[in-house]
Amino acid sequence: MRIDKLLILATLLPLGALAQHDLQYRGAFSVRQDLPKGFTLALGYQVRTDHNMSTFQASFFTADLSYKAHKYLDVEAAIRYGTSRQWDNFRYSIGVASEKKLIKKLTINGKLRYQYQHALQVWSEIGQFPDRHQIRLKVGLNLKMHKKVEASLSTEPMFAITEMVGSFRRIRTQLTFGFNLPKGFTLDVGAFHQPRLDEPTADVTWALLTGVRYDLPKGWWKKKEKKS
Repeated sequence: MRIDKLLILATLLPLGALAQHDLQYRGAFSVRQDLPKGFTLALGYQVRTDHNMSTFQASFFTADLSYKAHKYLDVEAAIRYGTSRQWDNFRYSIGVASEKKLIKKLTINGKLRYQYQHALQVWSEIGQFPDRHQIRLKVGLNLKMHKKVEASLSTEPMFAITEMVGSFRRIRTQLTFGFNLPKGFTLDVGAFHQPRLDEPTADVTWALLTGVRYDLPKGWWKKKEKKS
C-alpha cells in the first residue's frame, strides 16, 4: 500500500474514537518573514476551545525567531503569552530543529526544545500555579503528496519538572495536511491524540487543528539598484 493511502487511513480510523471524548479545537494564524543572514521571524495567534469545541479555553500570542546555522540545523527561540478565564502565563523556549530527505518526496525531521513556563497571578479561589520546566522531543515524517499538498505525521513526548518533581507528562501524536495556496498563504488541517502519562486516569485529549500562515515577500530589506 502506498504511503499516502496509509496516511489517509490513519486519519479516518480515529474518527470513531473522537465521539467518545471531549473534542477540542485549535485554530491559528501566523505571519512569517525571511530576514537577512539566515534569520526567520514569525508572529502568531492561536485560539483554543473545548467541550466539543463549544467553549472558549484560551488564547496564545507567540513570537518565534529561527536561525539557519547549518544546512541541516536550525536554532530557534520563542516567547508565548497565554491567557484564559483562570490563568495567564509566559512561556520561553529555545531549541534546535533538523530535517533530512530519506527518499524522493519523503523527509524526516526532528525538534528538541527546552521550555520554561512562568504563571502570573490568578484568581485567589484557584491559587497560584507553579512554574514549570519542559523538555520536548518531536520526530516526524513529511510526505510530498502533490506539488501543493504535503502530509506530516509526528510524535512528541514531553518531560515536565514542576516543584522539583519530574515526570513524562504526555505524548502527542499528530497528523496534518498542508495546502499551498496562492499569494503566499498556506493552510494546515489536522488532528492530534494526546494521552496523559503522569495521570493514567485523566481524559485523553483529542483536538482538531486548522492553521493559516502568510509568508511575506522576500527581499524588502535590499536596496534598490540605482539607475545609471
